[in-house]
Amino acid sequence: MLPMWSAVLQELNIDVCDVESLLVQCILDNTIHGRIDQVNQLLELDYQKRGGARYTALDKWTNQLNSLNQAIVSKLT
Repeated sequence: MLPMWSAVLQELNIDVCDVESLLVQCILDNTIHGRIDQVNQLLELDYQKRGGARYTALDKWTNQLNSLNQAIVSKLT
């Protein structure tokens, strides 16, 4: 969980309503994966979604490297 309001308010020099609106839009656009806890003024990030995308990309890359390796080996034999 990240303390949301104070850091963002200071950095962007905007009010609380604008911070909430900006973060809601980022969550809806899937720019940020998480939830807003308005009571405690926190942004709860969902690291699993981000990790899942990273895993999928690495898995795809691994498969491509295996295919390339097999193609090279078949040309050499």
